[in-house]
This record gives sequence, structure tokens and C-alpha cells, in this order.
Amino acid sequence: MNCELVGGRIRADLIRLRFLETGLLKVALVGCGRISQRHSELLGKKQIDGMELAAVCDIKSDRASVVADLHNVPAY
Repeated sequence: MNCELVGGRIRADLIRLRFLETGLLKVALVGCGRISQRHSELLGKKQIDGMELAAVCDIKSDRASVVADLHNVPAY
């Protein structure tokens, strides 16, 4: 697979290569509402093999900040 997104800045083949090299897929959580609490817990505490929480974002910056602080990741 060789797909390009957003003007070619992100390429699926590069993401796949990084995963194959490190065995780790970094995930950004979009939206920090009630349902995201479970997702951020699983990813932030590395309870899913091969995945980790890399960043969070929410339209309400205070929500993003709370989740980011809990898991020591950047908030947007």
C-alpha cells in the first residue's frame, strides 16, 4: 500500500516501515470526552501490545489537558 494523505506529508508505507522497525504504533486520541477515558487508559498505560498513546486533542482544551497530564503526552 502506498497512499498519500494531506499533500503527501504522511505516507502509509513510511508508517508501516516505522512499525516494522520499532514494533510500536503511536496513536493520537481525537476527542477527550467520556468514552475516550477507557481508550486513553488502555493506550496510556500500554495495555495494548504494540501501541502507545502519543498525543490527545479536543475542541475543549481543558479536557485535552487533563488527559494529557494523566498520561504525560502533549495536548492539542
